[in-house]
Amino acid sequence: MKNLILLVAGLFLALFISCKKTELTQPAFIDCTGKSDPPPFNLDCSDFVNGSIIFCKTTHAGDFELDEQSKRYMPQYCKQLNDVVEFRNANGDAFVFNVLEKTHRQQHVIYNTGETCPDDTSKYFGICIGSELLRLTLRSDTPALTLTLELDTKPDVLDNSNGKVGDYLSVFRWSSPNSYYVDLETVVSQQTLPYE
Repeated sequence: MKNLILLVAGLFLALFISCKKTELTQPAFIDCTGKSDPPPFNLDCSDFVNGSIIFCKTTHAGDFELDEQSKRYMPQYCKQLNDVVEFRNANGDAFVFNVLEKTHRQQHVIYNTGETCPDDTSKYFGICIGSELLRLTLRSDTPALTLTLELDTKPDVLDNSNGKVGDYLSVFRWSSPNSYYVDLETVVSQQTLPYE
């Protein structure tokens, strides 16, 4: 368990060290992301409300792209499928991962504001946004570990004003094929978020 904690801590350290803004001599990272794929389903924000058992009303906050500087927080995305990504923990132990899956697409997502509807308190108000998603899944055999790094734009659910969004980097550690832990979620670009 201690090695797993050190590995995850080392991963976070490697992510942030590799993306320092002072490294101006590095080639631009954005060249390897290419054009995003369309959403897997032909849905827009209005399609989610009709017949919804969760939401009484959703607000479409807009369609957003990742800030180009945000993409620098995922340099591992430039690797190809089955390529090796190596991380070192604080003790200098190396952990080898293989690139299992890469995704770069547009998506429509509804976020629950937590605010209940006055006419039906079993339903909530939602914020729907169209956004760009960059996702990379890595697997290691020793230790047996699967991680997903995800970069996407999310709305500010505390302020339902249109256009209040930021880019988030998330790290998911899979405990089974259908279950994961969120080990890290942090704002990497404030875009229009009203707080720091």
